[in-house]
Amino acid sequence: MGIAGFRTSIFNRIMIATILLFCFFSPCSQLSAQKQSNPLENMESANTLLFSENSRIDSVLATVNGIPVTLLDVILESAQTERALASIYSGERLYTETLKVRREVLDEILFRHMVYAQYQKKPFEIPQQAVENLLEGLMANVGILDRKKFEKQAENYGISMQELRQKAQEKLVVDIMLSQFCDRQVYVTPKQVYEEYEEHPEEWNVPAQIRLQLIQLKYSGSRAGENTEESVSKVQEMLKDADSIRFLQVAKEFSDAPSADSSADNAPLTETRSLRPEFREAVSGLEVGDIAGPIRTPEAVYFLRIAEIRKSYRKPFSVVCPEIREKLRNAAVAKKRQEYRKELEADAVIRYYF
Repeated sequence: MGIAGFRTSIFNRIMIATILLFCFFSPCSQLSAQKQSNPLENMESANTLLFSENSRIDSVLATVNGIPVTLLDVILESAQTERALASIYSGERLYTETLKVRREVLDEILFRHMVYAQYQKKPFEIPQQAVENLLEGLMANVGILDRKKFEKQAENYGISMQELRQKAQEKLVVDIMLSQFCDRQVYVTPKQVYEEYEEHPEEWNVPAQIRLQLIQLKYSGSRAGENTEESVSKVQEMLKDADSIRFLQVAKEFSDAPSADSSADNAPLTETRSLRPEFREAVSGLEVGDIAGPIRTPEAVYFLRIAEIRKSYRKPFSVVCPEIREKLRNAAVAKKRQEYRKELEADAVIRYYF
């Protein structure tokens, strides 16, 4: 079985388990350190352990304060992202990107274990209704609205509703702890937002755009005829003072482009800077309604009519203010959480088994 086959097998085995992506402690996470007294048995390199068809799904990747994190724990949370990666990459690149995702997920799981350990030192009450609401949301996400059917599905995979409630409570605890010690301490001032707007104007500029009608005359096999120069001269004469409708009529009759039947309104808006060099040079300085051509390129001769021009402009502060505030806040929260992680790591015992 190759890597692709192994990945498919894993996904099939944990399909129902992916409904627990929000529950960061899988059943394997609750194994005691005593039961995993020799986690180094059959361990190989980091790459082999994190991504190999020979790796056991219960292989222990790391422990934090004696609590093991297994390969299954990681895949439960990385599965959705891995599926997306498989639709983008293949071969060695897929292997590298998947490995990176699994390492990031592993570190995140360890962090959450450390946060939950802080709660256990000084626990607080979690409203039962909040736990039930989280479970209801999970049921809705997976399309199972009947509680009994949901319980049956979970039990078929060895997970009781009591375990699910415990996992939901643990998630709520971590969310509350992170909010209290990190997120709530972040406040982005209006001054910071405006300074970000002024200091990085390029982020809020909308580039110039242009809409072009196009006629293409191929050098061989053209609808306009075999003699390219005669065809160019004929089309050029027909396009004198042509408006949008006239240009479209000529395009329908002679153009070899797939968009020959497209009206000006259906022509795509394109960033002027992304036009191919020959086109960008030809339309430079022209106005709406002007026609450029003939433009000779290696594959064909072109005529372009400018249907629309949108000049570059800077988005108003009032429009981008919420986006900037969210960006700054997310960065500040990430920094706070990283600082909190370092504080917890200083008092934690973390061991990696690869």
